[in-house]
Amino acid sequence: ADVFTNEDAAQIVVSLSSIFDDVDSSPANFLFSVQENTNQNVVSATIQNGTQMVLDLIPNAYGNARIVITVNSQGLLSNDTIQLQAIAVDDAPYIKKNLTALIVNEDALKQKIIISQFFGDIDSQLGYVVLSNTNTNVLSTSVNADTLTIHFRANESGSGSLTIRASSLGYFIDNSMAVTVNPIDDPPSVLNPISDQFSLEDGSERTISLGNVFTDVDDNIGLMNYYVANNS
Repeated sequence: ADVFTNEDAAQIVVSLSSIFDDVDSSPANFLFSVQENTNQNVVSATIQNGTQMVLDLIPNAYGNARIVITVNSQGLLSNDTIQLQAIAVDDAPYIKKNLTALIVNEDALKQKIIISQFFGDIDSQLGYVVLSNTNTNVLSTSVNADTLTIHFRANESGSGSLTIRASSLGYFIDNSMAVTVNPIDDPPSVLNPISDQFSLEDGSERTISLGNVFTDVDDNIGLMNYYVANNS
């Protein structure tokens, strides 16, 4: 008898008493044994309950095996051969481990993460995409092969979540990570430099408005304090 099944199929039980017969002896007196199994990397064959052969497929294995069964009936032997074929079935990807949360400071350098260490697939090459980014005002991303690059927008802070999808041959699985960018107070900067000033000796007092000279990306300009740092 031949057995055709898929990779990772459930246990198969074959009744041997229905395969062998002896006109001189009752099947209850038969002694069965597995004489040969040509591919134990695909299937394990054992005799259980005296009259049953149990076939257990090895996980994620496929191929052919020839199993020879011997029956002993009052010292007389007879053999039968079972051909088994386990057909390959593509396995879905899985998560090896959860993506690790990332915490950086505002204006941090870009971060590169090898995402293949977080996903696995028994029999296929995986492709990766960023499925979602919940805070594009703070984060931007790119994927090249199995490398995820996270870019941080200038002078932006906040939290977001990235969901990465790994897929192969129609199967996919998602893995998410939290990203936090801590705010860092930036110093004020010059927006419109003060032009050089020229005056005559004993000239009148001159007032220069500083309101549009400086700026600060983090603070209210109206709350800025000014002082003369140097007078040469």
